[in-house]
Amino acid sequence: KWEVPLVACSATVPPEMERQIKDACGLVDGYEIVRVPTVRPNISYSVKYQSHPTNELITLLSQDLASSADDQSRFLAYVPTIDLSQQVASELNSAAYHGSLPEDQKAKILQDFIAGTFKVVVCTGAFGCGIDYPFIRKVYHLFGSFDRMAFAQESGRLARSSNSIGESIVI
Repeated sequence: KWEVPLVACSATVPPEMERQIKDACGLVDGYEIVRVPTVRPNISYSVKYQSHPTNELITLLSQDLASSADDQSRFLAYVPTIDLSQQVASELNSAAYHGSLPEDQKAKILQDFIAGTFKVVVCTGAFGCGIDYPFIRKVYHLFGSFDRMAFAQESGRLARSSNSIGESIVI
């Protein structure tokens, strides 16, 4: 039992996960769950059907990088495997982020992404919770996402600055 006030916050935890959070935090009585809508009208969603989706992803990200006029804009590409993250990142001269990386290397990639050393991170679902950079303009999901929760988490990285617009694109 916690002896200090505790707040657990998430924009995308579904109701069926509340029990796990309650148990993990040791909450018994005296807690309150607050739910508010998470509508994000500044994010658009689209699907692109392609016969060569990996090549299309590389082309689209290359175009994004070439046309990005400001220093703040960033882009994410979620891919299903570590090998694919490394392959696409290599093509783009960018960073690959996945769960098998040592923690210090993950932290360095995130730091470099925020600093603008890399404007694109090609990642697996390991790049998610806790990422709060306000100027992520596009999130690509190569071959879709693992499930709806993953899609919500991945798309939730978008457009966190006031008056910004983001695009979530499934290829």
